[in-house]
Amino acid sequence: MKTKKLLKLAVAFIVALSVLLPFAFNAVNAANSTATVNAITLNVREKPSTSSKKLGSLKRNKSYCS
Repeated sequence: MKTKKLLKLAVAFIVALSVLLPFAFNAVNAANSTATVNAITLNVREKPSTSSKKLGSLKRNKSYCS
């Protein structure tokens, strides 16, 4: 009886880890990512709309870290 309870607890722990660990690694990778601009100029806007206010622009072949 004790063995079954321990086995269920171990399986639940492994399932929880397999669900939660990928999210932890994605957050670390996103925090240390670099992006390179391929467009001639890339406009940075306030909202995802071409009618939105332009905040600035990024130049081609430049790399930016997040």
